[in-house]
Amino acid sequence: DKEPTCTEAGSKSIHCTVCDAILEDSDVELPATGHQYDEGKVTTEPTCTETGVKTFSCTVCDDTKTEEIPAAGHKPAKDYTVDKESTFTEYGVQSIHCTVCAKPIPGTEKKIELKKGWKEEGSFRMYYYGDGSSAKDGIVEIEGVEYGFDKEGHTVSGWQIFDGKKYHFANDGEMMKSQFFTDETGKYYLSSKGRVKIGWLKMKGVNKYYFDKEGVMQTGITEIDGDRYFLNTNGALSRGVWKNLDGKRYHLDPEGRIQTGWQEINGKTFYFAEDGNMCTGITKVGSKRYFLNWNGAMSRNTWKTVNGRRYRVSADGSLLTGWQKVNGFTYHFNSYGVMHTGITKIGKDYYYLHANGALSRHTWKNMNGNRYRVDDDGKVLVGSQQLFGNWYYFDPARKGAMATGLIRIGGQNYIYGNDGVMRKNCTQEIGGVIYQVDGYGRAIQVN
Repeated sequence: DKEPTCTEAGSKSIHCTVCDAILEDSDVELPATGHQYDEGKVTTEPTCTETGVKTFSCTVCDDTKTEEIPAAGHKPAKDYTVDKESTFTEYGVQSIHCTVCAKPIPGTEKKIELKKGWKEEGSFRMYYYGDGSSAKDGIVEIEGVEYGFDKEGHTVSGWQIFDGKKYHFANDGEMMKSQFFTDETGKYYLSSKGRVKIGWLKMKGVNKYYFDKEGVMQTGITEIDGDRYFLNTNGALSRGVWKNLDGKRYHLDPEGRIQTGWQEINGKTFYFAEDGNMCTGITKVGSKRYFLNWNGAMSRNTWKTVNGRRYRVSADGSLLTGWQKVNGFTYHFNSYGVMHTGITKIGKDYYYLHANGALSRHTWKNMNGNRYRVDDDGKVLVGSQQLFGNWYYFDPARKGAMATGLIRIGGQNYIYGNDGVMRKNCTQEIGGVIYQVDGYGRAIQVN
C-alpha cells in the first residue's frame, strides 16, 4: 500500500482481488529503508590549523551528512624566516614558518639583535653600537678610524673644538690627520692625532714650518719669540741663505733667523739694520759712518765717490772725519766723512785744499779770480801780513782773498797794488782822487 522511504516506514496488506478491499488484519508495516550514502566528498579542505568537512549524499534521497576532517597541522621549515627586521633602536623577530601555509608557527619566535653600524640621517650620519645607544659628543674611534660627533650623535664636519683642542673633519665626519689643509682662512697642519699644529713643525728631518696660535701656517718675515725668521711662500723655513723681499735684502743664519747688526759672511763684512735689511752706501752705525758697497760688503782702505762727494774709508770700514793723513798727504773730512776741497773754514781758520783734497802749504793759490796765500800749516792767511819784506792784506770777509786798490782798515785808508803789495811813500790816484801815502802806507786824500 505504501513504499517505505529512507526515513519513513511503508505498509502492505492483502487486497480483494475483486474489489480491492483490504482483508482485515492483513496490514503489515514495512520498515524504513534507511539512507544509502555514497562514499562522500571533501567539501571543506582542512588547513594546518582548522578542520575540514567531508559531505556524504544519500543515493536515494537528497539527504546529506558531514564528517569533520582533522586539521593537518603545520609542517615546519628547516630555517627561520624574518618576520620583522631589526632597526638600530628596535629588535626584530624571526620564526619557523610552515611550508604549507607559510605562516609562523607559534612558539618558534626568536629575537633579532639590534643593528650595529652607520645610519644615514639626512646630511649627517650616526653610529650605533648594537645596544640601542649611539656615539655622541666627542671623538670616537670606529674600526680604527676616528670620527667627531655632536651632542645629538650626528657626525660633524669642518673645524671643531673638543676638549679645548682644534680639529678638522671631512664631510663624512672622519678626522683629518697627518696632512696639510687649506681653506679661506689659511693653511694648517693636522697632526697624527688630528690636532691643529701650533708652533714649529719639523718634517722629513729637514723642512721646518711655523704655525701661529690659531694654527695658520706663516710665510714671509715672521717674528717668533723675539727673533725674526724668513719663511718661504710654501711655509718652509730658509736657512743660511740670502733672501729678497719687497725691495729689501736679508741674510739668514743656520737656524733661519734674520741677521741684524754686523755679520761676517763668506769672508766679507755686512751690516743689517734692526729690521734685517742689508744696508748699502753710507750707513751710520753708532757714532761712525761706514761705506757699504752695492752688494752690501764693507769697503776698507779705499776712496769712494758718491753723488760727486769723495770719501775715504779706513781700515775698519768707517769713514774718516777731521784731519787725516793718507799716503803722505793731509786731508780734511767733515763730520759726515765728505772730503773738503777749495777754501774751507775749519775751526776759526781757513785752509786751502786742492781739488784732490790734499792740503796746500806755503804757496800762493788762485781761485775764482782771487789770490790767496797759504802758510806752512796750510792755513789761508787773513788780515795784514808781511811776506818777503812787503805788506799784504788778505780780506777776512772774503775768506782771505788778497786785497788790491784802496782798502780801509781800522779807520785808515791803505792802497795795495795789483800785486797785492801795500804802497808807501808815494802819491797815488784812484778814481780821480789823489792820495798821499806815507811811510806806513797810510793814504791821505790831498785834492
